[in-house]
Amino acid sequence: MATYPGTPLTVAELPEDLGPLDLFGTADVEFGTDRIGAYWLLPPSDPDLCDADSEPATAPSATPVPWGSNHP
Repeated sequence: MATYPGTPLTVAELPEDLGPLDLFGTADVEFGTDRIGAYWLLPPSDPDLCDADSEPATAPSATPVPWGSNHP
């Protein structure tokens, strides 16, 4: 989750990789823009669905997000 001014982030502005999480659940994140005012990493909704390489072990749920696709 990130706060930034202006239009939605482009693919080039999104982070490609996250550093390892520390004891407090934070990691270094490098965005491809300096527009980011603040960001927060959200924990996975079900960490058991990831394998040892943090890749999805199953297909994502077909249930849409509860707040809709146009939620800021």
